[in-house]
Parts: sequence; C-alpha cells; structure tokens
Amino acid sequence: KEFQFDSARKRMSSVREYDGPSTSSGQGKIYVFVKGAAESVLALSTKMRDGDKERNLKDADRAYYSAYNERLASQAMRNLAFAYRELPKFDKKTMHLEDVEQKLTFLGIVSELDPLREQVPDAMLAAREAHIKVTIVTGDFPTTAEAIARKAKLAPEKNITIVMGEDLPKLTDSQILQFLDRGGTVFSRVAPEDKLRIVEIAKQNGQVVAVTGDGINDAPALKRADIGVAMGRTGTDVAKDAAEIILLDDSFDTLVRAVQQGRLTYQNIRKAARCALTDNAGELIAVLASLAGNAFFHIPMAITAIQILAIDVVAQIAPITALGWDDAQRELMHDKPRRIKDHIINWRTVSEFAGFGLLSAALAYLNFLFFFVRHDAPIVNANPDSKLYFSATILTYLTIVLCQFMNLMLVRSDAHESFFSRYLWSNKKLLGAFAISLFCILNIIYNPLIQPYFHAAPLSWSDWFYAILAALLYLAIRLFQRYSRKHNRKTLLENHSAKTIHRNMHASNSGN
Repeated sequence: KEFQFDSARKRMSSVREYDGPSTSSGQGKIYVFVKGAAESVLALSTKMRDGDKERNLKDADRAYYSAYNERLASQAMRNLAFAYRELPKFDKKTMHLEDVEQKLTFLGIVSELDPLREQVPDAMLAAREAHIKVTIVTGDFPTTAEAIARKAKLAPEKNITIVMGEDLPKLTDSQILQFLDRGGTVFSRVAPEDKLRIVEIAKQNGQVVAVTGDGINDAPALKRADIGVAMGRTGTDVAKDAAEIILLDDSFDTLVRAVQQGRLTYQNIRKAARCALTDNAGELIAVLASLAGNAFFHIPMAITAIQILAIDVVAQIAPITALGWDDAQRELMHDKPRRIKDHIINWRTVSEFAGFGLLSAALAYLNFLFFFVRHDAPIVNANPDSKLYFSATILTYLTIVLCQFMNLMLVRSDAHESFFSRYLWSNKKLLGAFAISLFCILNIIYNPLIQPYFHAAPLSWSDWFYAILAALLYLAIRLFQRYSRKHNRKTLLENHSAKTIHRNMHASNSGN
C-alpha cells in the first residue's frame, strides 16, 4: 500500500513485504518505509538506527540532524530523510495513515545537488534589466531555496526575501502583491493552493504572469497563469497538459531569450505598421490635395492611380517586409514590459501618421507645382497627355517614395537609437530591399518599354535634386520634432524630480 506525497505532510510512505515469507505464517515481515522533509520525518521518529542496532532518538540527535540538514541546505543541497518501522499484523483495507506514520526508526539523510546551469545568473540579470519581476515559489526547504536563489542571482544579496508557506495565510493580498512587485522573493514550503493564490493576486492587479513548473502540484498554477510553461525533460504529463508552452531544454535562459524574441517580433510588427500607415496617409493626402486643386483651380492631378499602385507594390512591399529581419535595438531588453492595454494603433500613432503623412504629401505636391514654375509652363488646365505633365507626376511619385524611405529609417531608430548610428546600416536585407525598389523605380522613370504603363517620363538631374531636397527637408523636420519631444520630456522629468526633492525637504524641515 502507498500513501502518496502531499505538500502538507511533506513526506510519502510505502508499505512492503520484506525479508521473504516466514515458514510459520506464509507471510514475510511487513514494513513501512517513509521518506520526506527532514523536519517532517524527525518529528515522527522515536528511534534511530545506529550501526546494526536500534536505540532511542535523543534530543541531541534531533538537534544534530536538524543542524546537519540546515548546513547542507545552505549549500543548495536538496535533502531527503528516511525512516522505517515494522508493522504488526494488519488489514490492508482498514489501514490508516495515522496508524502507519508513527513511532518510526530514523535511518538518515540523503542529499542531492541539482546544479544550476552556467547561463542562469546572466539570464536572471537580463530578466531584471528587462523589468521582469522573478519570484521563486517552491516546496523546498527555506534554506535550500534561499541558497539556490543566491546562486541564481535572483536579486542582489541584501534584496532576497524569504517568506515561509506557513506565514502566507497571515499575509493580506496587498502584502503579497508588494513582494511580487519588488521581485527577488522566495516563497518556500508552499502548498499548491498557495501557488494558485499568488498567481491570482498578480493577475487581478493587471500583471501578465508566467509560471514554470514540472510537477502535479504545479498544474493548477500553470493552468491559471497567462503563460504556463512546463518542463519538457523533467515535467510530468499532468504539468505538460496544463501548460501552454513546453520548454524542451528546461532552461531559464531559454525563457529570457524567448522574451527577447517576443519583444523583437512585436517591435518589428509595430515598425511595419507605422511605416505602412504613414506612407498610405501621405498618398491619400496627396490625392485629396490633387482633387481639391483640380476642383477649385483646374490644376491636373499631381499623381495618377497607377503611380499610387506603383508606390505600394514597388517602393513599399520589399522594404517593409525586410523590417522583419531587424535586429534588436540596444535598449530592447532594458525597456519596461508594455501594458496590456497598449496597442500598436492608438491616438498618438494616428496623429503621428496623419501629421507625417501630411508633411510628405505637402512636399510632394509643392514639388509638383514648382516643377511647372521651373519649366515656365502653365499649370492651370495643363495638358494631361503631355510629356511635361508625365514628368511632373513622376516627380510627385519620386518625392513621396523618397520621403517614405526616410520615414522607414526614422521609424527604425525611433525608440532609443540615434538616427546616425551603426544600427542604421545593420539590416543588410533592408538595404538590399532598398536597392531592388530603387532599381524598379529607375526602370519606371527611364525604361522606354515600361514608361507608358506608368504614364512616366524621364527626370533631369535638377528634378532629382528637388526630390532629394524634399526628402532631406522631411528628415530634418522629423529629427527636429524628435529632439524637441525628448528635450521636453527630459525637462518635465527634471522638474518633477526637483519638486519631489523640494517636497521631501519641506516635509523633513516640518518634522524637525
């Protein structure tokens, strides 16, 4: 018969026939073998094995083995105590746990070391720098859990907090939340319901919770977490079924690298969305401006429908697709996790792509109007089938495309990188995409076999100068706007810090 392990008893017992059948009764001796936490097994033991003999377990023996257990646990050893007892004649059906687990003979303690992987301390540091609060919730002995936490660099030495499972019921939800927010906390000797409560508290306060586990007792917490991560090598089937992710190498370092990859993927999707929306806003506003000019002043359209399509297909698709290969920016794993309610499209991004789209459209439309001025040609009621008009529209097209290229490079460095940095040239696939797009654009402008399909005509060097000048002006305005925004933010932070210091000094003086 077996009495399985549970977190309340911290031990398990196995009843077995031993020493073979006796000739008189036809049944061997019946023993119960017990293993579990040292403090749990010692509490039930009245005798101990001393060599080949048994003797009474004295208070000095208990103190010795308790200290021995504590000393090894402080070295991150996992300790299991063993004991046994010969049982009297019994009926298996009526056998109770309390009748079996008593008056045990203590055998000793077996210690094992599950060494940390070399990458764990560095991964833990990376997690802290990424503002991920890491907490250990374990059934291990407190001293063992603390030693492992220190080796893993869960937090700076003085900042590791140990909370005993027996103290958890006395703590309020807000107190537990403070431990979770601070990070570097070890909850030891916890029951499955305690793990579940900790996860619930974190989720109710708007945090995204990932739980790792491998045992049956971890299943409820794995199921309740936003992301349950089961161990693929050592995990039980129950834990794997309850989790969303199975970690094939059981490595914490893999989790941190997965977070980095997730942030990078989100970052690149966000870049692509912002580029596409800003570019399309520029095209839309250019068309609307052309329609207004045509309706009120009889100025022909500054860009044709086929040229708008050429912007999307020729100039947009390849570079925006290449953003998917962008490397992580330097500050990616130093940023705070984004809030759940933050979305790629919000009021700020809407105002951004509308404003920057308006800027590129205005520059393109002004280039279109100025083209006629430079060539001393009438723009009102201009002939839409003339070569001059084709060149003017293709200049509008080129200006929008070059502004879009500038926008894409600006968006890539918008978070933390300086625009003029190595990161600007880090994505070789993007540079290749630019080259492909430029090759296609040059064919549209200068290839006589392709020109008719796009209502295009060749541009002169002076036309290219004004297109590039418009793109550089677009870049300069955007960089100035970015600098002003960062400067204002820095000023606000400095003012806030100054007010805080002044308020604290005032409070201190009032107290004195």
